[in-house]
Amino acid sequence: MPYLNFLYLQRMDYLYFKIGNILPIQNLLENMIWTIINKQTYRNTVNQITMGLLFLNLLEYTDTLYQDNIKTSEQELIFSSLKYVKSHYPQNLFCIQ
Repeated sequence: MPYLNFLYLQRMDYLYFKIGNILPIQNLLENMIWTIINKQTYRNTVNQITMGLLFLNLLEYTDTLYQDNIKTSEQELIFSSLKYVKSHYPQNLFCIQ
């Protein structure tokens, strides 16, 4: 178990979403994996666009973010910023007019 303790003590620079039951996100991930495995034409372009769609969809599910008990000021800032954007700009966040 010393390896696990080492991993736990390291700084975590990622966001972990619990998206096991969210079909649109699963679909986007499945599409990315399928294009890689089947070596589709333009797979890099398709996956870049799909990744953008994935990030836009994840913005809808910020409530599924995993938050451990140990929080840094940086993590607090990220979570409060995400909650602020979601509550104050619920619609048309990425619409170009």
